[in-house]
Amino acid sequence: FFCLLSYPSLLSEPVRMASKVSLPLLSFYLVAWYALNVQYNLYNKKILNIFPYPYTTALIQLASGLLYVIPVWTLGIAGRKFPTGWKVGQMATLAAFHGGGHFATVMCLGAGSVAFANVVKAGEPICSVLM
Repeated sequence: FFCLLSYPSLLSEPVRMASKVSLPLLSFYLVAWYALNVQYNLYNKKILNIFPYPYTTALIQLASGLLYVIPVWTLGIAGRKFPTGWKVGQMATLAAFHGGGHFATVMCLGAGSVAFANVVKAGEPICSVLM
């Protein structure tokens, strides 16, 4: 909502973007995301049954993501450059919320069933909107 107030041109953007969207490809991506998300949850549950340290597990996962992202940004692989014009405070806030959400998901997998973790993960979009 706040993006629309700040950038009114976004209101006209979906009309132009709708002609570029491939419905079968979008459907494939949604099904693949769901299937991979389920596998991720099951795999994390197996890990936490053997290694019952959810904070450490989540930290290792986030750190391994950095090991991928930093070289991609630094080297400009596939045209991805380091974001310009960002402010450290804003980025730190987003990173803290994202990390907190990830820690909460992994904690839920360690504390209960995979179904309980899915309930918590369902709240992530709300957190993203609030950010």
